[in-house]
Amino acid sequence: MVAKRSEEPDELLSVPEAARFLRMSTSTIWRWIRDGYLPSYRLGGRRVRIKRSDLEAKIVPWEPKRKGRLAAEDIEAFLTPMSDTATDPKTAISKALAFQEELLAKRGGRLYPSSADDINEAREERTASL
Repeated sequence: MVAKRSEEPDELLSVPEAARFLRMSTSTIWRWIRDGYLPSYRLGGRRVRIKRSDLEAKIVPWEPKRKGRLAAEDIEAFLTPMSDTATDPKTAISKALAFQEELLAKRGGRLYPSSADDINEAREERTASL
């Protein structure tokens, strides 16, 4: 004896039908399928279909991360000084320059090579291939 399915089969929609259902472009639906965000099913050789339930699962309520504005005391809780020199710009700059000299000394006084030539070469290759 064959058991009856308790559910009706899910309605299958074409890509244009799915786009109309979600009120978006077909290219977005194709991108979602390509990126694996939306499951799709192939029927025959070329037909691609999407289950309506898969589309409905993508419709979720949106809630903002924060409700309302933060109070001034809440903002102050997020602000912490980066260091004890954060209040004195001259000290911070002199420490940064000393750190730069230290890094330069580790490299034997050599600067990192410029990447401008590599970038320009890649641009020229791309332009030539177009």
